[in-house]
Amino acid sequence: MSTIKKGDTVQQIVPTIKGTVTAFQIDQESGERLLLVEYQGADGVIGSRYFKETEVELVASAEDIAE
Repeated sequence: MSTIKKGDTVQQIVPTIKGTVTAFQIDQESGERLLLVEYQGADGVIGSRYFKETEVELVASAEDIAE
């Protein structure tokens, strides 16, 4: 890996969380819908966290998975 220099173009290294929506909640301050997502981390550990609905995108619907 080379050393990053002034003028180089870079991008942030961010692990992607892909999982199943297990619950919904409404933010009491903003009224936004929050989705509880259960996922398996890169280390194999199962985790869960809330995302604003605008922070995630649909990969496969529950109906698609059931077929």
